[in-house]
Amino acid sequence: MTMVKPEAQRTCTMRPSTEGFDYWMSSKHVGEATRREIADADILLVPKESFRDRTGTFYPVGTEEFLDFLRENAAHGGVKVDICSENAAYREFALHSDILHLAYLLVKEVALPLVAQLIVLYVSRHPWASKTDRAVNLKITVQESSEGEPSDHQAQGRTLEISYDGPPDAVKDALDGAAKNIREAWRPSR
Repeated sequence: MTMVKPEAQRTCTMRPSTEGFDYWMSSKHVGEATRREIADADILLVPKESFRDRTGTFYPVGTEEFLDFLRENAAHGGVKVDICSENAAYREFALHSDILHLAYLLVKEVALPLVAQLIVLYVSRHPWASKTDRAVNLKITVQESSEGEPSDHQAQGRTLEISYDGPPDAVKDALDGAAKNIREAWRPSR
């Protein structure tokens, strides 16, 4: 069993991305009905487009539970959560059990604070969250909202990818810091 040393293993990075809502709406992996659902989503669970030597789309084990959690908790704020997958093409992958691999997320900028809160809550409720030798792996692609048109995918703004690998108790600080950096980068004070 590999022991994760929380301080030494924590990484949170941000980089530009091209995988916004337009990317997924034009993906060869989705049909017309799924494209319409993507167009209406504020938070979208997106697949890995390959896994090891296999091609296709893959989600980490537990994605359906994570999707249900997000839908249930985001609905109160009128935020729509969906998954970028055809039912027949849905496949899961399993990796190291000491790491909680969350499905990759694509979110509108305006939904980022809610997503961060929900991820922190979800991780804190995970059965092993209090153990110090565990880790969380997640990726969130945030798409900039157009002024006055937060849901207009046709006017797709910039996208940034946040990647986090580290202990469960550091997820909140990492996501809060990333959200602050995004706000400052996209809305500089004048």
